[in-house]
Amino acid sequence: MLLDLFLLNVFIMLCSWVLVTYNRRAGLVDVAWSFSIALNVMIAAWVIDSAPMLVRLFLGLASGIWFSRLTWHLLRRYANETQEDTRYANMRRAMADYQHLGFLAFFMFQAGLVVLFSYPMLKLLSISTEQWNDWTLVTVIVAGMIMLLALIGESTADQQLYRFKLDPQNQGKTMDQGLW
Repeated sequence: MLLDLFLLNVFIMLCSWVLVTYNRRAGLVDVAWSFSIALNVMIAAWVIDSAPMLVRLFLGLASGIWFSRLTWHLLRRYANETQEDTRYANMRRAMADYQHLGFLAFFMFQAGLVVLFSYPMLKLLSISTEQWNDWTLVTVIVAGMIMLLALIGESTADQQLYRFKLDPQNQGKTMDQGLW
């Protein structure tokens, strides 16, 4: 399963890298990274049938929603940028003539990081139904409630930041209002 997911991540990152070689806006890697994590966990929850169905549904949906929210936030940021993110512009300058190869290596590294970040969920999904007990389920439920509160808070903060950045008067300013 890890190898299959890694190959899927490599494909997604490779497609993203090809697009970035044309539009010179490497911030797409952030979008591809969070999308890949969401996809990895949802696929794993669907395919790995060791854990109880409720746990699979919870982990697949909760993680999928969490990283889909992040993907949406990053995609909106990326779509509204007219220039390359400063971090990646600096990387591009530092790599000079080797920027295409350098960004390819960077994107492939991100594909590996996706597997690393997905691994805890994959491990939980691999615990057989017989090994789950009442305390394990209580822990998952408490984690779910914490995750829901964090999701609401982060979604609210994302929306506040998005509106802040749309206002031309805030150009170059740091967001220090609302949940920020």
